[in-house]
Amino acid sequence: MDIFQYIPQRKTVRKYKDSLLDEEILQKIRDFIEQLTPLCPEIKTECRLVGKEEVKGILAIRAPHYLMIYSENKPMYLENCGFMYQQANLFLSGLGLGGGWVGLAKPASASNKGLEFVIFQTCGQPAESPYRTLADFSRKPIEKIANGEDPRLESARLAPSALNSQPWYFLCSDGDVHVYRQKIGALKKTFGMETFNRIDIGIALCHFWLAGKHLGMDFSFDWENPIDMKELPGYHKVGIIRKGN
Repeated sequence: MDIFQYIPQRKTVRKYKDSLLDEEILQKIRDFIEQLTPLCPEIKTECRLVGKEEVKGILAIRAPHYLMIYSENKPMYLENCGFMYQQANLFLSGLGLGGGWVGLAKPASASNKGLEFVIFQTCGQPAESPYRTLADFSRKPIEKIANGEDPRLESARLAPSALNSQPWYFLCSDGDVHVYRQKIGALKKTFGMETFNRIDIGIALCHFWLAGKHLGMDFSFDWENPIDMKELPGYHKVGIIRKGN
């Protein structure tokens, strides 16, 4: 399945049928999760497909199944989770299923093998269409999220984000793309938005990478020591997508 094609079609599904998915479909999802491409291969993650009894939170979206995502707590671990598990989200769209990131939920049980719980995704038969047209997207225009031109930017622009905050900015410079995350105030940090925004950056990078694969472009992300990265007022530096061959 070419999951890239679902970037301009997918939407976050918030209403689900109560019926459980067939075991054959569940196994397809598990198999796909096992071969996700990481942004940071050195970071250990784990994802389990669980039922609603393992999820708590009165404001959580109710679904018959969830992806429960855990990770080592290392630099870039939240961005890595966004990058990896947005691939799973697009795969669910390709199966005609509903899916969506769920920030307002916690595991009902204890931690998983020393890894830190990060976030849930919903999964199940949608009670509404899991697709939309480009005209249905509510996103900032490209000039509000980028300076310069790159054919992958449109796919990144369409990425989902918590509260549709779209916290990314891309600065194109001599073939490289400098990636930034918007700074937020203390109140938003209190409600966990910085965590969600870091996951969002990973989601946008996933879309950027998939668009590049579709166009035959290399993807090399330098976040550890991008010494030539420019300062951008109001934004945190994330890293540089280096120009390929």
